[in-house]
Amino acid sequence: TRTVSRMLAELEVSDLTVTDPPVEDVIGRVFRAGVVS
Repeated sequence: TRTVSRMLAELEVSDLTVTDPPVEDVIGRVFRAGVVS
């Protein structure tokens, strides 16, 4: 993502873990928004 790319370019990163959000959170956002993007 742009955020991770920026962090790696601008900061001295010694350890980084990037994870996906839980599927329940994603489904909840879709239903609250009423649209699928």
